[in-house]
Amino acid sequence: MSTSISRLLSAAVFLALPCVAFAADIDWGSVQDITGSSDVLTSGNLVGAFNVGDTGVSSTEVNTVNFQGFAVPGGSGMSGNFSASGSFAYPDNTASGSTNAPFTGLDPAYQTLLMSRVSSIADFTLAISGLTVGAQYQFQFFVNNSSDTNNFGTSATGGMNTSDRLGDNPSFVDGGLGQYMIGSFTADSSMQTIVFTPDEVGVLNAFQLRLSPVGVPDGGQTLSLLALALGSLVLFRRQISRLRVA
Repeated sequence: MSTSISRLLSAAVFLALPCVAFAADIDWGSVQDITGSSDVLTSGNLVGAFNVGDTGVSSTEVNTVNFQGFAVPGGSGMSGNFSASGSFAYPDNTASGSTNAPFTGLDPAYQTLLMSRVSSIADFTLAISGLTVGAQYQFQFFVNNSSDTNNFGTSATGGMNTSDRLGDNPSFVDGGLGQYMIGSFTADSSMQTIVFTPDEVGVLNAFQLRLSPVGVPDGGQTLSLLALALGSLVLFRRQISRLRVA
């Protein structure tokens, strides 16, 4: 096969299957302070919600959302279509809690969600599979350490976009509360990777993924994607025919 034909083949495959190779860019929202159970997003349909911690971490229901226990012993773990890993990540089921307010003023179920965590001194990666191409999703995660008077930060990267820094205790007091963030993206493949990066010591307490209210693309959008793929393949065949004639 000539170099010209090889290049055309590569271009045709790229155009015909535009959503296979790359994870989507996440449009991160603003940093929000943790204040109460209503922080937990409930719009759209739940794909998965998890309470992150060590072996035996409990499930808990906050604002009608059931966060399943997601254990990452040794820094790695998996539940369904969600898997997490970190080379220097350390899970715990109670380390982010406190006996002081305002932490103790939270609903007990929310306290359970925020006292368990995985902390990391290096990048911690969450991989999500089984997504529907063209569907719109919302991802929410929580960063909290009420037991420490420091305020370490964590940011998240999805695709080419990195979020602002979330502090795990901006008030610098024992019992202080952390922050959360919601990001939105349209799946361009069945996979999405989110990387959490600490500024010194990062924390991830919980996360959830929801199919946004606009949901899955309608039939018209799906047909448009198919038309684009077929059109690219027709163009490719025409170019191949021209090269052979030449």
